[in-house]
Amino acid sequence: MASSASSGQAPDSSLMEEEKKDGTVDPEETPAPEEDQSLVDCLSRALEIRVAHYGELAPECANAYYKYGCALLFKAQEEADPLGDVPKNTEKNSENNGSIMSGEESACSKVSTTTDDKKDRACTNNVESGEGSGVRDEERNEQSDDDELAEVDEDESDLDLSWKMLDVARAIVEKQPEDTVEKVNILAALGEVSMEREDIETSLNDYLKALSILKRLVESDNRRVVELNFRICLVLEVGSKVQEAIPYCEEAISLCHSRLGRLKEEAINTKDSLSNDLSANPDTVKSGNQLQGVCDPVEEIDVLSGILSELEKKLEDLQQAIVNPKSIFSEVMKMVCFKSTSGSKNFS
Repeated sequence: MASSASSGQAPDSSLMEEEKKDGTVDPEETPAPEEDQSLVDCLSRALEIRVAHYGELAPECANAYYKYGCALLFKAQEEADPLGDVPKNTEKNSENNGSIMSGEESACSKVSTTTDDKKDRACTNNVESGEGSGVRDEERNEQSDDDELAEVDEDESDLDLSWKMLDVARAIVEKQPEDTVEKVNILAALGEVSMEREDIETSLNDYLKALSILKRLVESDNRRVVELNFRICLVLEVGSKVQEAIPYCEEAISLCHSRLGRLKEEAINTKDSLSNDLSANPDTVKSGNQLQGVCDPVEEIDVLSGILSELEKKLEDLQQAIVNPKSIFSEVMKMVCFKSTSGSKNFS
């Protein structure tokens, strides 16, 4: 294994080409939840290449550990989706039905072609065949049970391996004293893995650390700050700490209002500026960059408005749970089913 390179070393172009060629993906791309097993395999191979080149705990490997860990997390979340079992069950039922029909047709064929002097032998063969079929059916059932257990073990293994990869990434970046967005991403991913593993305290601690670092890096009303406040709120709700969850939901709502106000003001100022430029220079055609400057705030305003609506509804649910504690269990279960998809889509 090659010795670790210094943290300031520029990326090796030959290494990047090897990763892309071997993995068939860009190792710098962020994995999306809808990616399948092939992406997990590609990112695993990309990590192996980097570890072999730089060393297991080299700073250059942190991002590869992070991306591989995220891909494993997404895979585990997809396979844990109850709807994902429907095609498999349907296929198995179809195969079983086909097998039964085939057996019936075969039996009918044998009966129709059997002569009187062969009936005794046919009956004997049918009994033996039935016994053998029973054994085979039992073996198939046992194999099916083993396959189902293996699938569960595989899901658990993906989640556990995801945590290990992300924990290695954290160990690497924590050696660096400065705060970075990379640290925030890794801690937030660890928080989500712990949430999936129902380790509420660990998830809460990781999310709180991520939020603390992020506040020192970005504007106070940054969308990522809103997201982390919301996720902390969800963790506390799942942990039956509804009273503690409310302030984080209120903070997320306040930050949303703040950012929406600023974006609307920016959109108005940008529009006025472009109008003045156009009035002063009627023959000037607005460039793509200028148009993009107008569209970006408008798009974000639409997204944030939707997020704000959801946050306000969540706050109402939390306040209602305080008044009527009996409803908290059903609301928490709904949230657990909803959190993995809604949170990722809304804040992406």
